Amino acid sequence: MNFQTEFKEFMPEKGLTQAQVGRSLGINAGMLSGWLNGSYKGDNATLGVKLRDFINSYKIIREDSQYVELKDLMNLKATHMIIDEAILDREIAIAVGEPGSGKTQAVKAFVDKNPTAVLIEATQNVRPKEMLQIIAKKAKINTTGSVNDMIYAISESFKKTLKNGNTVLIIDEAENLTTSVLEAIRRIWDFSRVPMVLIGTHALIPNLKGCNGELLQLYRRVTGRWEFQEMTDSEW
Repeated sequence: MNFQTEFKEFMPEKGLTQAQVGRSLGINAGMLSGWLNGSYKGDNATLGVKLRDFINSYKIIREDSQYVELKDLMNLKATHMIIDEAILDREIAIAVGEPGSGKTQAVKAFVDKNPTAVLIEATQNVRPKEMLQIIAKKAKINTTGSVNDMIYAISESFKKTLKNGNTVLIIDEAENLTTSVLEAIRRIWDFSRVPMVLIGTHALIPNLKGCNGELLQLYRRVTGRWEFQEMTDSEW
């Protein structure tokens, strides 16, 4: 079986149209149609590599002990891109979207491939010291004492980690974080410059500013941003 035939069978098997594949790859649907039918006059080899990568990226990931098919490659790739950029520039990035838009799946897919990433799932009403204890446990950092002591110990540990390789602190459900917790997280970044990515609903954005603008220092540190795109049935 040649690759064109394989790709023709792959699309209906996954419920994809040529238009959807084209949008995900940023190519014209007519170009894809021509490649499938053997009439494309451009660089067939390069296009073939892109399509092979598309199949390899269109994978099944594990979530809560069940396999979930992740169709939305655009959201997946964009999320991984802002995480990679945050790591490269040691900056803070955010990704927001409605519940069920695939945020957690995209993040877990990144963490599966990057074991040095520290993934935290925030819960409501967690206090600064409790959040710092969670971060320390996930990052395998030994720390006790006051909130300030823990912030300093975590920051120093991240600084050492960054000297030996790449790491990133990812906080999912970050809209649940209180102003005091967000302030503690900002101080960790200020002291360590550890890359951070906050994932949440659209409520995360005003939360990052604070009710009275008290967190604007944190909000202004955010560089990378991605808003999850929801796909309607007709788009799929």
